[in-house]
Formats: sequence, structure tokens, C-alpha cells
Amino acid sequence: MPLAGVSTVLRGWIAAPAGVEPLPVLLFCLPGGNCTTGYFDLRTAPGDDSYSMAVALAARGFLVCSLDHPGIGRSDPVGDLFSITMGVAAGAHAHAVAHITRGLVAGELVEALAPMRDLAVIGVGHSMGAGVISVIQARHGCFDAVACLGFGGGGLPEALTPGELEFARLATGPDDERLVALARLRFRDRPAAARRPAAPLPGRFHAADVTEAAIAAMAAQTTTLLYSCGLASMLPGALSADLARIDRPVLLAVGDQDLVTDLPAIAAAFTAATDLSLFRLADAGHCHHTATGRAHLWDRLAEWTAVVR
Repeated sequence: MPLAGVSTVLRGWIAAPAGVEPLPVLLFCLPGGNCTTGYFDLRTAPGDDSYSMAVALAARGFLVCSLDHPGIGRSDPVGDLFSITMGVAAGAHAHAVAHITRGLVAGELVEALAPMRDLAVIGVGHSMGAGVISVIQARHGCFDAVACLGFGGGGLPEALTPGELEFARLATGPDDERLVALARLRFRDRPAAARRPAAPLPGRFHAADVTEAAIAAMAAQTTTLLYSCGLASMLPGALSADLARIDRPVLLAVGDQDLVTDLPAIAAAFTAATDLSLFRLADAGHCHHTATGRAHLWDRLAEWTAVVR
């Protein structure tokens, strides 16, 4: 698919129901910063799929698709990873969503599936991936509904330096050329000691009762950060204009110990949403799929999809 004047390949997978009648719903899932498609299919040991959102939702009849972002994971590398802004990543994924949707509707993408002419497509994103999902919907209108997990338009100001916070006040959006330059400075040119955050990060990545095996499974699926997208998701207000354009049903979900937890404040950014649902997962940090009660989030997501069925 075209990407900033060149061609690239995005790679991932589709999990299809086995032994149940498939619902006409595709969940198109994008992982957050430093994560691959493995975030939605965590495995703590061979044969253990109890941490896999993909397996759980496919068992409920959903088609679950996840792609690695351009330039990272199993997708083709790119010459300059910093050039992959939110807009560039969203454009590449939008192209992929259109291709996947056409294939499923025609019955040509998954051999065992008949044509799905009434297919509904729901964008699901975690953390930075929710930012990309939001930009896809705002600029390309690919989805019938959007689920944002562990994400808020207020960013993570605690993780920024005073200079980055000042830039956030002036920035025009997630594709601002100055943002790309700042990402280069933060992640490539500035020593780690000089980019210490202004305050400790709120929340935590894993709740206290998460097993070492689950934490290891998270670590095993990590990859390089998509730098400019990562910084954009941390900057307060960088995505405000895109979030305000989303005129479809929206589900917002956070862990009660997440990096972002203020659901009313997060919801306030989605001013055009036609339906706004909020969910808080108990005893969960930012990595929801490692939480002991992770199935409650998967159940809520499955129930919420009734808005498009």
C-alpha cells in the first residue's frame, strides 16, 4: 500500500470463529506504543490462551483482525520511522481496512467464510493505537463504531518535560512538522537524563496481582516505539480536533489503576459521538489483558457491539 510516496506492507492476522456461526462484525485492533499484534493474543505458555482477547472474542463469534503499525513489528521497515505520524499511520491502516473489508464482503479473504455483505467494522485501539484508530475514523470514516482502551485526549503531561509541555500549548495537531522534530530530539538526540518527566507517571502498567508469566508475555511481544505517534499521544490536546470529528458510537474503557482514569474528562473530547459508553475495569493497570478480571472487559466489549448489530 502507498505510504509517504513509497510502497510498504502491513502484516498481521485474522482470528475467525471456529465451530460457531460468525457474527457479521469485524474488530480491527491496533496495539499501543512499543506493542505488536501480540498484545491482543498474549500467550503465557504453549496451549494457554486465557490471556488472548482474540481467542476469547473469536469464541463469541467475532472476526478479530490486528495489524502491526507501518515500520515496526512484522510490517515492512521504513527508511525514517520518525516520519510515520498519526496521519501517515492512519492513512496506511485505512487502506488496509478497506482491502480487508472488501475481501470479507466478497468472501475472498478467509477461505472458510462465506461473503459477509452486512459486515460491520469496529475499530479497537489500545493506548497510542486508540489514537491511531481515532484519526482513522476522523479522517477516513472506516468504522461503524470505535473502542478506545486506556487512552485519553489529555495525553500524559506528567511524562513530558517543561519544554514539551510548552510545545503542546502551541502545536497544531499530531502531524505538525515541529512535533516530528521534537520526537527526534526526545527519542534520538536527547540523553535520557535530559528528558526526565516533570512528575512521576500516574497509575501503573500492571496491577499488583498480575503474574510474572503474564508480564513476561507482555515483554515478549514488544517492539520499537512509533516515535512521532507515541509523542503525539502523550501531548495534551494534540488529537482534540480528530476526536471531536468522530460521529459514531464510542466505547471508552480504562483500568482503575491505568495511566489515564478520568473517564468523564476523556469523554468530554468526543463531542460528536452518537453514543458514548464508559467502562472501568477493576484491579487493572494500563495493560488490561494481563489483569485478573480481563474477561470482564472482553465481555463488555462484546456486549457493546450491539450498537452496530
